[in-house]
Amino acid sequence: MWDLRLEQHLAKRQQAQQMMNQLGIPVWITLVADNEAENGHLPLIGAPSGASHRAYVLTPTRAVAVAHNIELEIQGRYGFEMLEMDIRNAIPPLAKNLASIVGNNGVTPIALNYSHQFSNVDTIGHGSLELLAKELEHANYFTSNHERFVSADQLIFTLASTKLPYEIDLLKEAAQVTNEVLIEGFRHMHSGMTEQDVANLFTE
Repeated sequence: MWDLRLEQHLAKRQQAQQMMNQLGIPVWITLVADNEAENGHLPLIGAPSGASHRAYVLTPTRAVAVAHNIELEIQGRYGFEMLEMDIRNAIPPLAKNLASIVGNNGVTPIALNYSHQFSNVDTIGHGSLELLAKELEHANYFTSNHERFVSADQLIFTLASTKLPYEIDLLKEAAQVTNEVLIEGFRHMHSGMTEQDVANLFTE
């Protein structure tokens, strides 16, 4: 995960919440089981990496982390309100408390990190999606048959492509480093080298 200062994490989360308003998404849930694909989404909501199952709930005005007590300090440091879980799976306590987090039962649609088009967004897993739906039904969260879940892919790609000033600075720095590597590599290239030789050169 990117090494960002706290104010940068908070700025990205605020941008996410503003975009939720613009796209008409009242709730965005990100489930994390500590795998690389899910961790790739964490910078977009200003969340830290971790070593346990957890969930993040964003509304246009609130940011809540559902996590084990070993995560309490770090999640709080990143500006999340905390909902402590005492079991391994974050979904049951999330579903039980979602109405209090978002302010009422039946607030939909809920954006989730799944996609029918983009595999790098499709991280929630079918079993987790079914369990979340079941637990929300059990908690009597849904009050109508209106659309309950939507893909967060549009939100994710809009966030990822809309750069804040610090992200532009990072891109400039990355471009400069890449250019320096290319210049140095070209200096050591010579006729007779194979493609593998050139690949090894730039790797070194």
